[in-house]
Amino acid sequence: MTRSGDLAADVDRRVLTGGRVVTPEGVIDGGWLALHGSRITAVGSSSTVVPGDVGAEVDLEGRWVLPGFVDLHLHGGGGHSVVRGDPDAMAGAVAFHLAHGTTRTLVSLVTAPVDRMAAALGRLADAIEAGDLPTVSGVHLEGPFLGGRPGAHRTELIRAGRRIKVVDAQAVQGDDVVARASVV
Repeated sequence: MTRSGDLAADVDRRVLTGGRVVTPEGVIDGGWLALHGSRITAVGSSSTVVPGDVGAEVDLEGRWVLPGFVDLHLHGGGGHSVVRGDPDAMAGAVAFHLAHGTTRTLVSLVTAPVDRMAAALGRLADAIEAGDLPTVSGVHLEGPFLGGRPGAHRTELIRAGRRIKVVDAQAVQGDDVVARASVV
């Protein structure tokens, strides 16, 4: 194990030591995490042995280590919106949330004319498949199938949920990234 304090020393394998590690069982004071890339491969306390060949050691100096937040409903962040599918705005919103602890998300599209939703969905699918939005697991379609309770959505664009087939033939281009749809 090398002692560097610099995460860039070995980005594939590293061990974070001396942290307050939050686990489902409780907090481990003086805990450590072995990482391989972005995956946690082992967790322990100061009384357990850190496995060999874990790469660079980074002393957390008592800092907290918590699971990342999973956000299933993200329209934007940091002044950026994802609802139109603009690649730069999507990347900016996702980066903003990542910097504040959101490690996985579904981006949410709101009710809009079908051609605009389809175009935004296609751009999101392209960005996700290209790896440009690495923390995005898929898309949440918030509308247009909101029935009689549209909330803040434009009522003239709402469709009855019982008539779901496909939003539109154009939307099929992004159907493999749709992870969730709100239907009332």
